[in-house]
Amino acid sequence: MNLPKGPEVLNLNCGDDQCACEMLDDLEVLRRAPVFSGAPIEIIKLYAMFSQRRSYKAGDFVLRQGDKADMSFLILFGELEVFQVYKDKPYNLQVLGKMGFFGELALLARFDWFFSVQARTNAEVLTLDRKSFQKIIAKFPEHQPKIIEKIVQLRIRRLENQMHYLFDNLKDEALRDTGENAPKTVIA
Repeated sequence: MNLPKGPEVLNLNCGDDQCACEMLDDLEVLRRAPVFSGAPIEIIKLYAMFSQRRSYKAGDFVLRQGDKADMSFLILFGELEVFQVYKDKPYNLQVLGKMGFFGELALLARFDWFFSVQARTNAEVLTLDRKSFQKIIAKFPEHQPKIIEKIVQLRIRRLENQMHYLFDNLKDEALRDTGENAPKTVIA
């Protein structure tokens, strides 16, 4: 698929009134999303053009641990629960709500999901797949470093939030011993 050039980038008409209206709605949502703060409008418009809406009912899986990771998700409404199965036990990592963004690493690299996401309530998301993201990056190569930096910053922020959630829910037995019984082994 060839990307539109010049002023055509600004034209969001897809030939269908409902489609065009939905795309304009998506554009407005993306403009307000923290993940796109500071991004040029031309880039946001391409995200809106390439994004797809998906709806989930409470209890539906959005993605499963071990499946191929190939897209990012922006939550339009609803709550999604992020969890990981470790040693056959599911551990909650985070609950994400409106404007929550996840899956950003799947835009940059190929891997399998290392967590699952399940709809806690009815929810709707905007997705962007890796192939579309790469087309957008190719269209605006001068913005690539800033976009990648933003993705890394978002992942770090979410990792911090997940760690805080885990720390808030750990039992005292998990606290690090800083006394004479503290571990002396260094793991490289």
